[in-house]
Amino acid sequence: MDLYMDLLSELEKDKDTAKRGEGRVVFLALKSEIEAALIEGYSAKEVWAFLHKKGHVKFQYPTFMNYV
Repeated sequence: MDLYMDLLSELEKDKDTAKRGEGRVVFLALKSEIEAALIEGYSAKEVWAFLHKKGHVKFQYPTFMNYV
């Protein structure tokens, strides 16, 4: 039973690690559009809210601000 629990624990860690950095990849793919929106006068919050609502970004606003 301990082996089973260890296996589940390790698999869960691998699953989380695989998703790490995914948000940055998405941000970089949208970077030119985000920059254009900011230059047009939209706030970072408005840009994030639109992208989040449409499902383009899954990360939270503070993470978005780290990238911006």
